[in-house]
Amino acid sequence: MISGALPGYLAEIRDCGSGDVFANARLIAAAPFLLELLLSALPYIEEGEEFNKTTHRNLSKQVRAVIAEFLGE
Repeated sequence: MISGALPGYLAEIRDCGSGDVFANARLIAAAPFLLELLLSALPYIEEGEEFNKTTHRNLSKQVRAVIAEFLGE
């Protein structure tokens, strides 16, 4: 738990005057999906696993979902 956070909350987003509060909130919300995507892509990057059309399509869907989450769509 974050020091000073309310019970049941992981983090609190406050506007510090930059106007980025909503973008920051969307980025935090998308973080788990981004991690999942990176973990899915890692075997193809590190181990040279076969990258076929199905794999390409699945990773592409995941990338689009993460982008949509980040953009708040």
